[in-house]
Amino acid sequence: MPNQLYQTKGRDYRKFRITPEALLVEHKSIGRFDGYKLTWEEVDFDAVVRGRAFDVRKMILLGSVLLNTIFAFWVVWLLWEGIRDTWWFIIAAVLAAGAFVVPVLRLAKQERNLVLYGEANVTFYYRPTDEEAVDAFIKSMKAARNKYLRERFLQLDELLPLDDQVKMVQQLYLNKMISREDLASVMEEVKMRRLFEE
Repeated sequence: MPNQLYQTKGRDYRKFRITPEALLVEHKSIGRFDGYKLTWEEVDFDAVVRGRAFDVRKMILLGSVLLNTIFAFWVVWLLWEGIRDTWWFIIAAVLAAGAFVVPVLRLAKQERNLVLYGEANVTFYYRPTDEEAVDAFIKSMKAARNKYLRERFLQLDELLPLDDQVKMVQQLYLNKMISREDLASVMEEVKMRRLFEE
């Protein structure tokens, strides 16, 4: 199972790394960098896919810019009719068309993110090319979280009140963070301890 995930989108990136105690996250976007650590208690696996579809308002704005650019070239063409066959006029026209085509292609793309809600959200790029890698990484996250919870909470501590520990383990089971077998083994251990205490 993968222990790390690195995603890019243009010049932005997202890095995720699994450690035994936490998930390490780095985000870099235009002019901003965030790096933080999420303990396994803070991460939840309620997933939602969010997306951004084709934005009509931005396309209208871009279309108006294009029409104004075409109008400006038309005016220049009419004023200086002799320059329309020169090489610099053709280059300027191609550059203006390119300046329109590139944003149209970017705006036409749909953007999808998968968000894991918890005390702190974890957001992945969830494009069709990323789906398989993200799903495999989330499975690795679940396995690491389950191992952490078992090591941390399923070992009964003699210094803590037994009833509080039982409630905590039951709460983990109700939140589907541990299996029924884990709960049964802890309850069996509690029963054995209480027998020896009497």
